[in-house]
Amino acid sequence: MTAHTRESLFGCHFIGYERWSSPQQGEEGRSSESRQTEATDRIVVDFKLVPHPRYSSFRDAGFSASKGHHRTKGSFGDILRMAEAGDFRGDRPVVLIVEATDRLFREGLMGGLEPMSMLVNGNVVVVTGDGSIWDRSSLDGDSNHKFVAEMNAARRYATRLAEMAVGAHNKRRAKLLDPATALPRLNGRTPGWMVKRTSLSPEGFWHDLGENVWVIRRIFQECRDGATVKMIAAGLNRDGIPVLGDRASLWRATRVGAILADRHVLGFYTPTRWVPSTEPGKPSKRTKAGPEVRAYPAAIALEDWFAAREVLAGRQSLLRGRSGSSIPNLFTGRTYCGSCEGRLRAATGGRKVDGRRPRDLLCAAYVESGTCQDRTRYDMWSFEVALMNHITNLSTLAPRSPTANTSKLLAEKATALAEVDRQEQIMAALRPSLPQPWALDEMGKAGKAIDSAKRRATELALLAQHAATATDRRKETMAFMRTNIGPAVQGDVSARDMLRSLLTRVDFKIVGQGERGLVLTVGDVSVEVPHSEGAPQWREKEDA
Repeated sequence: MTAHTRESLFGCHFIGYERWSSPQQGEEGRSSESRQTEATDRIVVDFKLVPHPRYSSFRDAGFSASKGHHRTKGSFGDILRMAEAGDFRGDRPVVLIVEATDRLFREGLMGGLEPMSMLVNGNVVVVTGDGSIWDRSSLDGDSNHKFVAEMNAARRYATRLAEMAVGAHNKRRAKLLDPATALPRLNGRTPGWMVKRTSLSPEGFWHDLGENVWVIRRIFQECRDGATVKMIAAGLNRDGIPVLGDRASLWRATRVGAILADRHVLGFYTPTRWVPSTEPGKPSKRTKAGPEVRAYPAAIALEDWFAAREVLAGRQSLLRGRSGSSIPNLFTGRTYCGSCEGRLRAATGGRKVDGRRPRDLLCAAYVESGTCQDRTRYDMWSFEVALMNHITNLSTLAPRSPTANTSKLLAEKATALAEVDRQEQIMAALRPSLPQPWALDEMGKAGKAIDSAKRRATELALLAQHAATATDRRKETMAFMRTNIGPAVQGDVSARDMLRSLLTRVDFKIVGQGERGLVLTVGDVSVEVPHSEGAPQWREKEDA
């Protein structure tokens, strides 16, 4: 086994590798990048190396070696996979230049042996900035004590850095919770609709809202209007709007849903910390390290947040039934048999009539077990329009133009709901301290505050509902029906999904009365809808 020397490596191909643990270390004015680049240039000249014809330099900016992220998520993992696949095999070795071995290995001796073996077996020789050559001969020879010492030193350094980071994080969290101190710089990725500042803003923040904050406001407004996350994502993609702060090329429903649940849009930041798993082989988990604090400028108003949350909460608990390519049932979970008080189910069997597949409601007990004798079929192609007309007129399903007073009431309602949210955060922070007497006392105070704020929010919601003007009610109702009900009854799945979302806000039920038709109850008002009333086309005179 012949050891490689500086002279024997003359003319070999080389690839460079640079790494630093945090994005800040690669910023202009910091030494990490320039120091490693200088080491690579020096070795290239000293060893008379030539660039690899297929691969140039690899870089992992912001990847930790002590946690192995550069190996599992970064470019170093690509180098290892190429070495294992034989991409570097040839008559002469390929030289991998690094500033020092700690750029590659900080997980201890065992964490460094496996990747080093993969490199050596793949015909790669590692050369560090001090001119050390690591190949099979040096690793198996007398000089391997230097490699072991470097592995141990790198691990000790990483451990010390972790201890210092814990202390720095604890100090930063203490400053976050102290209203008398200025807001410290925050760790983590900047939300995609914000930009970092180099100094505190007049409001005391390290971030400003970016030009693309309108995308966040559009998402929340469309959710308030009843659009599903899939519909919102499809609209953003259709309009060619880039995904915020993400490498993905297209919007997905999951991304929209994450934004609708992200309290960063309200300006809140929750301190977190990593807790090692107690189970072998399981990764660490991120847990809360304190109550949330106001640390960013708000991208949306409180009333927009809570309005969207109400839509999502109602959809989650009430929006059931088939959706997608099949025509979704608008009234899932709200239809009952007047004879047995069981549910009415949708039936779509049978041959097409006038080019349309039947869509009927009939008693589930009659169909499934024969325990009910009511076999009446309610043709939804006919009833659906009449039912939607009545629901729209008897409820707040169609939008109303708010007055200035209404806007003020809704803003006060959002403030009350924000207080509920804040007190719930306090209770969550107190739970680990139970059953200490002081914690029980504070929990009781928070519970009373939540009850009071909820009552106030309910009162304000009722006042806002009564304050809404009815001057243009008929005009708004007709515009709403033209926009949504017309396409929905023709089978437009998107329009039907929109109506299904809006209907979750309305307290109504539909009861079958046999030959008499259906009885619709909205709140305390009931309306009979006979078999003859329904028609495929709705008429404006019925909504006067």
